[in-house]
Amino acid sequence: MTDYPNIFSPLTIKGMTLRNRICSTGHMASWMHHNGVPNDRCRAYFEERARGGIALVTLGATSVREGDHPAYFQNLDDRFIASYRTLTQAVHRHGAKFIAQFCPRGAQVHLSEFCEPMPSAPVARLVPGVINPPVLASEHVASWSVEELEDLAACCGRAAWRARAGGADGVELHAHQHHLYSQFLSPACNFRDDAYGGSFSGRARLLVDSLTAMRQAVGHDFVVGVRLKAHDMHPEGYDEQDCVRLIELLQSRGLIDYVSLTVGGAVHHTGSLYMPEAAQLERVARVRRAIDLPVFHAGGIVTPEAAEAALAEGCLDVVGITKGHFADAHFVNKLREGRQEEIRLCIRCQFCCDGGEGPVGCIYNPVTGREKEWAAPAPARVRRRVVIVGAGPAGMEAAITASEGGHQVIVLE
Repeated sequence: MTDYPNIFSPLTIKGMTLRNRICSTGHMASWMHHNGVPNDRCRAYFEERARGGIALVTLGATSVREGDHPAYFQNLDDRFIASYRTLTQAVHRHGAKFIAQFCPRGAQVHLSEFCEPMPSAPVARLVPGVINPPVLASEHVASWSVEELEDLAACCGRAAWRARAGGADGVELHAHQHHLYSQFLSPACNFRDDAYGGSFSGRARLLVDSLTAMRQAVGHDFVVGVRLKAHDMHPEGYDEQDCVRLIELLQSRGLIDYVSLTVGGAVHHTGSLYMPEAAQLERVARVRRAIDLPVFHAGGIVTPEAAEAALAEGCLDVVGITKGHFADAHFVNKLREGRQEEIRLCIRCQFCCDGGEGPVGCIYNPVTGREKEWAAPAPARVRRRVVIVGAGPAGMEAAITASEGGHQVIVLE
């Protein structure tokens, strides 16, 4: 632990104390639900990460209004309260905290993924690089009416109330990665000429109204955060100065207690194996140094060394190692116990992102997404001598699994 003093220092945000500085940010845990309500596979998935020592997990990809992506969780009525309670109890049992994130998706989706409604944006106009061009010739986006935007903000408030009623430690609003709120914030795609467009305050209105509804629903003694882009990575978009201005506006109104920052869209913040580790950290650091709020950041930080350095240099306050916990749910415990060489580090191959319509998974760790069945395998009733022929990835994984089951393993190559 002494090699990583910043990682293992606690942090308190409005009464929510994180035991260390590593978190799992909101992400697409596709189809881990039954009719929109988290199922037992979802509980096992998040519980395994809490068991592994992480400080905080986030349930992302959650709709608050009818007609969003069918793979999303659907926080639309009070059925969801019991689901939150099940998830939070499982996470709290192992000392971690739980954040409920809300994520209206907007136009960053193909029409074929919807049952009836079409993708929606500030106005019915496609912007390559921010709102992707349609895949099908018949595909287009629809604009939002004022009444629909007012209803969306109210839905966010009701969803936040359900999260608190279900025992969550905080709530977060998703406003990055070219999804709906990000589209409204960006001058590159918000061409509205009413109160929700034009000026900086107009483009920020939907976000402000939604966070206001959330704050009113949960009170001022409960954690509320927002996930933003530090930079649009678009020549006509918004930059770090705009991000700082927005955060200061939200903070001045008492709407947020922390901010989670990414950069650009999925292609920028995800971080492939061809990009340097923590490639977007400096942009995030410039925002962090200009504000007085805790900053989370997930963006290609893979190794404990990079995480420790980012914390030590004041670039951020909490490191999101989300995909790193796909590769190894016990990343933090292994680091704390001095077993760093046993950590399976994420190789940033993007397998987990390429299969966006299927369950969450990892090419490096077959247990991910299957924790209910495989996280704690029962010891073999009869221990045998097992010969594995071939020391490739499949052979070595078979050897590991057999050894963990109690068998004596011989690997031949």
